[in-house]
Order: sequence, then C-alpha cells, then structure tokens
Amino acid sequence: MAEEPYFVMPSSALLALREELQISEGEEKSREALYRYGMRCGEALVRNLGVTTPIADFSGIFQSLWFEIGLGRPSVDKVSEDEIVVSFAESIEASPNNSCDFTRGYLAGVASGLLAVRYSCLETTCISDGAPCCTHILRPTNLGISAPPVATEKAKPKYTLSQGISYLIKEDHPDISYKVAEDALLHGWRVLCIAREFPDAIREKYALKGAAFFWLTLDESREYAFPPTDLARIYSYVRSFLAEEGKAFVLLTGVEYLISQNNYNQVLKFIQLVNDKVAVHRGVLATSVSPLALEEKELKTLERETSKAPFEKEVGEFFGGK
Repeated sequence: MAEEPYFVMPSSALLALREELQISEGEEKSREALYRYGMRCGEALVRNLGVTTPIADFSGIFQSLWFEIGLGRPSVDKVSEDEIVVSFAESIEASPNNSCDFTRGYLAGVASGLLAVRYSCLETTCISDGAPCCTHILRPTNLGISAPPVATEKAKPKYTLSQGISYLIKEDHPDISYKVAEDALLHGWRVLCIAREFPDAIREKYALKGAAFFWLTLDESREYAFPPTDLARIYSYVRSFLAEEGKAFVLLTGVEYLISQNNYNQVLKFIQLVNDKVAVHRGVLATSVSPLALEEKELKTLERETSKAPFEKEVGEFFGGK
C-alpha cells in the first residue's frame, strides 16, 4: 500500500473547523463529525507507520507515538482487555462548552490500529467543565460480532463473488442475500450486515454468528445500533471495515428504510461512496432491494450503479459478474 501524505493541522485551524461545523451542522453533528475525522486520522497514522502491538506493550508504544501528534501529553492510567484509560493535564481543544471530540476520535483510531481491534472512546471528564484533566475511556466495540470470521468450509463456494464488485439483488425479502452472506462467512470472508432486522433474530435463522452487524434503528440501546439518519457515521465504519485486512463482504438490506428516514438521493450517494471503497479495497457489496418498494426511475439508477446478480429464485443460484 502506498504511503499516504501527511500534514500537521494547527490548533487554530482545528478550532475554526469546529466553529464552522457548529454553524452548518449544529452542535451534536459537529461533535460526531470531529470524532469521525479524528478517528480516520488516527487509523491512517498507524496504518502509515505499519505498527501493531500486543496490549501488554500498548502503553509505551502509544505514548511515544502520541508525542509526535501534538494533541497534548497523555498519561496512560489503565490498560486491560476491557478498557484503556488515558488522561491529559492539558488540551488544545477544551474550551468553554467544547469538549475534546477530535482528540477522543484520534485516540480511538490509534488504539484500533495499534491493537487491531475496533475501539470507541468516551470522554468522562473535561477541562472545559472545570475538571483537573481530560479523561478518556477506550473500550473494544465488537459491532455485534460473536465469533471471529474463520473459514470452516473447504468445499467450493455455492455463490461466486468477484472482488471489487457491487451487486444488486432484487427480492421481496433478503433471504437469498443472507444465504450469500452465510456462504461468504463459511469461506473466510469478513462479513458486515447493515440491516433493519434485529441481529439476534437474523442469527437464529441464518448461520451468521461470526458476522458484524449494524442495526438500523432509532433505539440506540445496543452498541451496534445506528440511527438510519446518520449515513455519514455508517459510511465511516463501512469504510474502515473495507480497509482492514482480509476479504470483506458488506450486505445492505435496509435500503427502503434508509430512504424513508432520509431521501433517495442521500441513500444513493451513500451507496455510490461505498461502491468506490469496495472497488479500491477489493471487497464486495451486495445490496438487497424490493423492486416494488422503489419507483421505476430509482430502481434503474441503482441498477446502473451496481452489477446485476442473476439467480434462479427456486434454488438460490447466484453468479458473480455483470
């Protein structure tokens, strides 16, 4: 992989970016955006350096790397399998009414890259609120994965998937799509399902215990729950999933629900962006849609953006390629 060019952002530019986001997006969305940008920067830095570390050596590696970033001097207060606690006695972000969102995103990105495990980060105390230090807690986020993806089937895959291709599967219910995901998982693909259905119910019906899930719902009681209106956040995680090592298969089954909560053009743009990353990282996207749920023009546009997935519905035969 070619090395990415890097530059240092002045603190004044970061603060100006926050202000502009607050004006254009509002307080909550500006915080989420800064967190995502920080996470991408952290992941890219570690990927550029090509460094990973076991958790036992995390503290030393992390601190030496972080000093080069310029986002404050960290103190690693706790390291365990369940959580990592990092604090800062000073912060370039903390100011009245502004917490350290870019910093906590950067922390999550660096930790995820170094430990090869997806981490999320929560700031529990902040200097901006009068606390003596900014405290961040990093915890692994399994995104609904109950078992690691392992190839368990040596027979030839039932469904042929061509890497770098985005498929459109037209069906009233995503039954064939989940069977394709099952088959991919059995043959060593990393699988991510973006679904309207509750993940536990899907796992009861299909052999997808090793798959990651994004549950499209307004109920955010689960860590793998994603509001359907937050397409930018969903895209950010999908982008990272595709960039990780190993063959990546992404199944999108909640298109109609996404459109009902956003609009068609926003969802189309989301799919186009994912398509681009699928091509770059040699992954696969399978988008399941019900033809009756879309206008004819909308369906035709989706067909132009994806590859046709012909199959015999009776037996579920699926052939990769256009």
